[in-house]
Amino acid sequence: MPKGKSHKDMNSSNHNHESNSSPFISKNVLLFNSPQKSVNENEKEEDERNIKEEQDGNKKTLFDIDNSFTEENSDNLVTSNIQRQLTRFQILLKIFKTTTGKDKIAKLIKYFLELFALTLSKYSPYKFLQTKKTGLDLMNFPRLSFDPAEAIFKSQLVKLNKSNTVFFGSEGFVTFLANAAKQMAFFRHSLRFGWTYFNSIELYKQISAKKDLTKNFFQFNESDFLLILELYYNVVDDLLYLHKLKIWNNASLKNELDKHDARSWYYQIIYSLKTKYVEYKELNDFILKKEIKRDMLLENKDNLINKYDDAAFLHELDQLYKELDLVKLDLYRLGCDFAADSIDVFNLRVPKGSYAFFSFISGILGFKKLWLSNKYEQH
Repeated sequence: MPKGKSHKDMNSSNHNHESNSSPFISKNVLLFNSPQKSVNENEKEEDERNIKEEQDGNKKTLFDIDNSFTEENSDNLVTSNIQRQLTRFQILLKIFKTTTGKDKIAKLIKYFLELFALTLSKYSPYKFLQTKKTGLDLMNFPRLSFDPAEAIFKSQLVKLNKSNTVFFGSEGFVTFLANAAKQMAFFRHSLRFGWTYFNSIELYKQISAKKDLTKNFFQFNESDFLLILELYYNVVDDLLYLHKLKIWNNASLKNELDKHDARSWYYQIIYSLKTKYVEYKELNDFILKKEIKRDMLLENKDNLINKYDDAAFLHELDQLYKELDLVKLDLYRLGCDFAADSIDVFNLRVPKGSYAFFSFISGILGFKKLWLSNKYEQH
């Protein structure tokens, strides 16, 4: 036995050695005493965690920005729609306040009612029920001696159609539309009444300005003849209005005035077509010259002494094109008026409703021209 160690100490050391070499102890050490991570690995994990949090924050920020951008766009869209509707209402109100605007609107309503009444009178289902032949008769199908549908519905609908009851498609409804169209025509005639006085004063002033009428008669300019033509139309139109008011009643005179009314308006249409065509040609040539000039200025832009403002030039061209569009609408409108009035002047045999159709298209073009001119003034 070695010196300095007792038997008890030897046993304890042996016991400690055996306990350290126990498989159970080694397992516990493996389970609970895992090796510690280095400082670099901890810093790396912390950096990765910070980067991930930063990316999540960026995603959230982008999402919030996208939501705010969408909300802002929707608010702007609603605001722009409201402003657009208000602008349209202001334009319509401005048109309605003028005599010309009321005339254009009444013209549209009048000829729409006439065309609608004509369509219903021609293709009404109740009119088809009054005919003796049905679809089975036209196809030569054998008919029963007793038709339940005819017995239940046809007789009642025919009676209702012949009565004074006003419902969609009935004769009473068609009559109602025709009377409403006549009232619109009377309203338009009321708006035109009285121009004889004002044009007479204007013509008197123009004639008085010429010292010697006998010498200067052939020196009348185009505006003088146009004013005489307008006065001729105004006199005839006002006399016909007085006939509608039953101030005078002469059938032969009324028929003669109707012919003069159609002719005088026909002459005005022809003259207006000539004037607008000349205006269209001059304006189109002027725009062409402006575009050629702009192309030349753009080619020599670097050699110009004064600075060339292309934006101002383009704005001027845009205004000219808008003016050209209004002249085109006038030409189309006058073309429809010419076609409509030709029916009355020459007593043309055309399908029923042709006059109303051309007049309705003329009313649409006239109203569009009035709308665009007021819209351009606002901008």
